[in-house]
Amino acid sequence: MQISLEWLKDYIKIDADIKEVTKLLTFSGIEVENVVDYGAIPDSIITAKVVSAELVKDSDHLMICKVDSGSETYQVVCGAPNCSSGIVGVLALPGTEIGETVIKKTKIRGVESSGMLCSEKELGLSDDHSGIITLPADTPLGKPVRELFRLPDTLLELEITPNRPDLLGYLGVATDLAALVDRNIEIPVTDNISELEKKDLPVSDSLALLNYEPELCPRYTARVIKDVRICESPIWLKLRLIKSGLRPINNIVDITNYTMLETGHPLHAFDYDKLEKENGKPVIKVRRANAEEIFPALDGKTYYLDRDDLVIADANRPVALAGVIGGMNSHITENTINIVLEAACFNHSGIRRTSYKHKISTDSSYRFERQMAAETAEFSSRRATQLILELAGGTLCEGTLDDWQNKQEKSLVPFRPHRFKQVIGINLSKDEIISYLSRLGLTYLGEGSKEKYYPESRDAIPKVVQDDEQSLYFKVNSGDREKMDSIEPIQEALYFEVPPKRVDLTREIDLIEEVIRLHGMNKVAQEAAPPLIMDRHSFSIRRKVSDILINNGFQEIVNLSFTDPELIKKLNLPDTDNRLKQIELLNPQNSNLSVLRTAIIPQLLLTARYNLNHDMPDLKLFELNKIFLENSALPKQEEYRLSLLWSGLNHNEHWKFKAVAADFFAIKGLVDGLLSQTGLSDFTYEKKTSEYLLENESQSIMLENKVVAEYGKLKPEVSAKFDIDTLELKQDVWIADIDINLLILLSRSIRPAYRPVPRFPSVQRDLSFLIQAGITQLSIMDCIRQSGKESILSISLLDEYTGKQVPEGFRSLTYRMVFNNPEKTLTDDEVDALFETIVRNLKNNWNIQLR
Repeated sequence: MQISLEWLKDYIKIDADIKEVTKLLTFSGIEVENVVDYGAIPDSIITAKVVSAELVKDSDHLMICKVDSGSETYQVVCGAPNCSSGIVGVLALPGTEIGETVIKKTKIRGVESSGMLCSEKELGLSDDHSGIITLPADTPLGKPVRELFRLPDTLLELEITPNRPDLLGYLGVATDLAALVDRNIEIPVTDNISELEKKDLPVSDSLALLNYEPELCPRYTARVIKDVRICESPIWLKLRLIKSGLRPINNIVDITNYTMLETGHPLHAFDYDKLEKENGKPVIKVRRANAEEIFPALDGKTYYLDRDDLVIADANRPVALAGVIGGMNSHITENTINIVLEAACFNHSGIRRTSYKHKISTDSSYRFERQMAAETAEFSSRRATQLILELAGGTLCEGTLDDWQNKQEKSLVPFRPHRFKQVIGINLSKDEIISYLSRLGLTYLGEGSKEKYYPESRDAIPKVVQDDEQSLYFKVNSGDREKMDSIEPIQEALYFEVPPKRVDLTREIDLIEEVIRLHGMNKVAQEAAPPLIMDRHSFSIRRKVSDILINNGFQEIVNLSFTDPELIKKLNLPDTDNRLKQIELLNPQNSNLSVLRTAIIPQLLLTARYNLNHDMPDLKLFELNKIFLENSALPKQEEYRLSLLWSGLNHNEHWKFKAVAADFFAIKGLVDGLLSQTGLSDFTYEKKTSEYLLENESQSIMLENKVVAEYGKLKPEVSAKFDIDTLELKQDVWIADIDINLLILLSRSIRPAYRPVPRFPSVQRDLSFLIQAGITQLSIMDCIRQSGKESILSISLLDEYTGKQVPEGFRSLTYRMVFNNPEKTLTDDEVDALFETIVRNLKNNWNIQLR
């Protein structure tokens, strides 16, 4: 369900920013799935009146308009079919930016035009481009349109759980939010409808109502309004529908949709004159469909019904599939004069069955499937009638046809404060409990025990004692009586009458949930932190990294956590390196296993030496395990570390693929791929690495000024200390060391982000640049991305060339760039402009030339 924050403010005053509102709604149980900004319109788009409109010479549609902004008159050329003298419209002044277009003074057919009269599509309000926006004649001139339309607005996409049909309208959301922040809401006044009725035109003289299925339709109401004017809805009404995800049609249909969004209860309007008569007047019948009965629906399809389907029919045929969709044979058109307004309540199971069987899902069926309350139909009918008389005129027949055969008795639910303490763990006072539930519309009836509530005589009227002087009598149905039987006689309970719209509140535990929801779960003190059985995120990262390495041909090894204290010294680490401070065991088995390891690399090299000595030259090894670092406090610091070793051929020899030795780019690609799987980005690269790696063939990867990984070629003198002679072996040893603990920490709050498949075609271009040595490829690609803004879908390096045509100290790099705009198809001119920007920025930054 999508709602407008500005519309919501009609019912409740909201002073908090959008983040606070989102937090309030989410913590109250109304999950906010998405927040969308809507309709940011510049102040230079104002209301203005067309003083005169004359045809341009030799044109059959272009008009020369004199447009009054209230302070100045502009000449504007307009081709809209509804442009005429006297209308109030929307004027975009010269210099206004609308999307990617800038309104300028120009000449059209030789006539100067200063500004533009705008349609809804041009302002991004809807897809309607049939004509310019027309406003009421009394609209103030020169007023910024964003103020008139209450723009910009924020749209909230809400996830409403199936048990809360009361939240499927703005008033329901406002009520819940008001209960959370303890404020009142403004409910539209509809009590004056009877004053607008034509007393000498009773509705029963104009329409008959027969409900043959009260079990499937507990309540059906109908009003008749005659002599209405069918026209386009005012812009404020259309905008509210659009913001909520509905398409405007005409004023009558729009009002029924508007009322549904406001109250949460669906309505439907029939063309009165299309209903076939019985006994001299049109009739509405609520009945089951006949076998194979044909029904032409508003979606343009014809459905074949059966006895399980409930229909709204006239004398001879179905005119609506009850609660699901209206019919083409009775819908509102531009020729409609008289209407019948339906507000009903249907059995939720029947609606769900019909909707599923015929594969029809509408806003109406979505709501009725969730069990709407019969009591809300009358208010929705009054509200829609009020708006119709205001916006479409007409004469309201006196009275309402209201068939309500199976009225449900009011629901009564007990609340035991001691039970709340047992379930939630905190005490709330009686006044606090009553206050919370009263905010939600529940009526507090009184306090008593089961014995007071049920006298010995089962036929007597139950009594709830409020105090020594007052008592309140009320009736309790058998269903409530059975629920009350579980209450212990000795326990006192508070009794509440539940409003009909809260169909989800049937048990004591439901009220307990409502109270703690309003009180705030965050206010419940946590006595002790639950034991952490498993860190799922940490496990997921470690498992993912291991799987990637194994899939790339690496073998996992596991060494002891105990090691020789002399091994770490062979890495040539500086004296300040914390890894030299080792934790000694109190009772070691021998001197070679007397300390806890502070790095995995030494043991990895010992494993490599063993394999090389046994004629296994091609090695791809890794270990992902804990290291133990010294600190002044207990417990000592434990961290996960990943170290890998790569030596020999990149892959096994194959008849089709030439085997090559592992090199810098192979290990760099592997490490980059590992890091990308964590969801982290914004890495930077530095040449400075540990002392055991060759300076010119190694690299460090940084994130938030911390070393995430380092990799490169092991120095021959270091490998020699581990009895690995790289000169004799004629192969290099490549090492990578990755701080898994840091990756786990930084990626903990990251959630996967999905990008939709491009709707519009992409444009692919290749560019070759002459680049001076020393300029990193990462900085070049960052510059290209920033220059192309959001239009660059991907960048990849295709080729590097250094030859006779390339000056010494330079290299030629060829990049492939894919451009795509998510909103439209890019033109050649737009792509060329992006190219020029990229080339210009590269030249300005590093004097890079296009080759």
